[in-house]
Amino acid sequence: MKDECLSGYDLLKYFNNKFGIMLSPGTVYSTMNSMERDGLMTSELLLRKRLYKLTDKGKRVLDDTLDEVECLHEFIQSLLVKDSLES
Repeated sequence: MKDECLSGYDLLKYFNNKFGIMLSPGTVYSTMNSMERDGLMTSELLLRKRLYKLTDKGKRVLDDTLDEVECLHEFIQSLLVKDSLES
């Protein structure tokens, strides 16, 4: 997904299918516009559909964020294991 061109609608469908949540289109589109202004995404208009793609900077930020989430997950998991051993 990191190298794909996706529309805002594609992202809405992805989050709904993958996580079962409905995001607000206003939130998705404003976030994507902010990310584009920050150089994390580029966009192009293709047949009346705006497609977004991560830049190299955006991919690095995504990788860093995923690393942080994994670290946090491992930390929480270690706390839960430690807590269950002490009970």
